[in-house]
Amino acid sequence: MDILGHTWMQRQLGQAVSCVFLTKNNGVIAGGWDGALRHWDAEGSQFWDIMTSSRVSTILEHDDMFVVTSGLEVVAVSKNDGHIMWVTALEGSADGLLQFDDCIIATSSTYDIEHNDFIESAIWKISFEGDVEWVHRMDERPWYGYIEGRYAHFGLGRPRCGLLSISLDSQAISHTPFTIDSPVMCGNTHGKEHMFGLASGHVVTEKTIIHQAQTGVEFLSTSHAGFLLGLENGDCRSFNQVGDEQWQLSGQSISGLLSAWASSSSGYVWIARKRLDDGELVVVDEKNGDIIATSNTSRVHSLVSNDERLCIGFEDGQVIVWEREMFNRRQNQEIQSKEIDPEKEALRARLRALRR
Repeated sequence: MDILGHTWMQRQLGQAVSCVFLTKNNGVIAGGWDGALRHWDAEGSQFWDIMTSSRVSTILEHDDMFVVTSGLEVVAVSKNDGHIMWVTALEGSADGLLQFDDCIIATSSTYDIEHNDFIESAIWKISFEGDVEWVHRMDERPWYGYIEGRYAHFGLGRPRCGLLSISLDSQAISHTPFTIDSPVMCGNTHGKEHMFGLASGHVVTEKTIIHQAQTGVEFLSTSHAGFLLGLENGDCRSFNQVGDEQWQLSGQSISGLLSAWASSSSGYVWIARKRLDDGELVVVDEKNGDIIATSNTSRVHSLVSNDERLCIGFEDGQVIVWEREMFNRRQNQEIQSKEIDPEKEALRARLRALRR
């Protein structure tokens, strides 16, 4: 099955897509490498289109605004017409956002080309009016963040590695080393546990080692069955709830990994891979790893899903949306068309024999 033949919506941003986002009412927002920010409503009609200062890397939704990271800035944009409500400049690149009821936590980092590494990072508490309430600076770059209660938690790179926790109210800070001293590359939440993928190939929680691969963990996604890993060597591995490996697919480098549309029986795993000049998109059965569909595409830079839709942003500026119900219907039609009625096949064989 050709994935691109079963889309619900295809749009063009006009520049390489760096970030895509599905709104609460199933609208789509795409951010570009050169700062474009475009909003389509749930029916696919363009709602507004603006330019920010630089690459858009994160988008979140709050009340009457969207908040995005754009280059060195955090920018609030009106939902209604796209006008910029406020801009807050950070120190270094604005990397990520976490959302609380009354504030935003932003992370930033400064990269040193000479040392080929991040030399300083910061965690910022920002009000929804754009005011900076406090800043915590540190040597490590946060690579994955999540919230619990009134605390923000971050998986760190070198030199400390491990987990940093900071109180929103008192700014009290604690640091928890992991069992394995290795930089965090990614993370996700599995049930009530927070998991971290490390450069060493380990998958850990705060206290335990869940899995050890032979190469770094670049992507970690939860799934209906358990969790998925995307490794530096191009392997995609699926694990059940207790950490037993279920299947593995090898290939070229992974640029995106997502489990979508899980049901009581299974779901789909979407794997985006890099090739020399373009990309490949593969959809597999979450239960057994069987390939359902593939397509040659431009490189994938961002993918996101909810219960109804899945959206992907590509290097060539395409923004493509698939709808769960339509995708399932088309897939079932493909399966039915491949099923062969034994009696009809026997009749065809007899007719072919008569023609000889």
